[in-house]
Amino acid sequence: MPRIRVLLLIGLGLVLTFIVVMQIADRPPAPEQQELGPAAAAPLGPEFRIGAARSAIRRQPRLCSTSFSARQFVAQVRAVASLTDPSGQRQVQGLPLFNADQVRLVVDDSTCAAVSRVLGGYIKSGAFPRQHRLPPFPLTVVRAGPKYFVRDVRSPGLLNHGESLVMVDTLQPPPKPGYVLPGPCWQWCCAPGRWTLLTPVTLRRDPSLTAPSIGQVSANAAVDADTGIAIVDTVGLVVVRAPVWSEYINDTLPPGDTLLTLHWTKVEDDDVPHYTAWWRGLVRYVDRFWDSAGGSRAQVMRAPHWNTWIRMATTNGGTRVRGWAMMTRDIQVGPSCLE
Repeated sequence: MPRIRVLLLIGLGLVLTFIVVMQIADRPPAPEQQELGPAAAAPLGPEFRIGAARSAIRRQPRLCSTSFSARQFVAQVRAVASLTDPSGQRQVQGLPLFNADQVRLVVDDSTCAAVSRVLGGYIKSGAFPRQHRLPPFPLTVVRAGPKYFVRDVRSPGLLNHGESLVMVDTLQPPPKPGYVLPGPCWQWCCAPGRWTLLTPVTLRRDPSLTAPSIGQVSANAAVDADTGIAIVDTVGLVVVRAPVWSEYINDTLPPGDTLLTLHWTKVEDDDVPHYTAWWRGLVRYVDRFWDSAGGSRAQVMRAPHWNTWIRMATTNGGTRVRGWAMMTRDIQVGPSCLE
């Protein structure tokens, strides 16, 4: 009997040890492997706070896999970086050039959700397994340079010989002049509704100065605003000269990296502008890290410029008119839009 009890205790100890090992294997990756969203531009206004970006870093992923199998996949993608010939070309046809230190496991849900929504063609062709739910669905996503390497969460850690390596191009091409950014605020008026214009404006059929005028709105008139856009006519450019850390991106940007800045705004009690920029295929919020680096690590080559247009409706001479007004700095809005 004592021998049987000893064997039972040994067996129980082995089971507990196995459980602990498995729990350690499934821990999320370290914070420096995280990549912060959002994947698309959102309305800018006083509701945006720096704390929101920081809380996004701390949030536990739900759509992005961070399992032990996911980390095995990261290691395999890093191994791809070594597959170059002496001339610096990739030995495997079709794979982009990137360094091993550019490979990161994506844990931001907004990025994984965006990637899942562009996999329809891969699923139809059989390159990616069919899913039991509509997008967004869980994925293993690894970013390497300009590409996303994507894998089904049900796949084992190591790539099988017959398994396709699915690569997705960056989600958005670099913006050009004329890029439309949805949802900017105007003087803290961020929600659609009844506004009071303290200065007169001209309504146009389309958001363009060349569009025909369809009416005038007099000063102190009430209007119903429903849509706001910013049309970027000059895309800004920031070039990284030396490794520099960005709090919002939550990564160190290497020399030669670039950001295309589109828009900036200031929030209450903060004179530092917060930017919307394109970076490696994502339009996202970024901090002005090029100033904190003292200008030695990142350089502003070109500042962005945009025009804000608000679509509004008003009654003019008994007729209901709806059109676009370009909101210049001289146009003032009453406090009623904040109610």
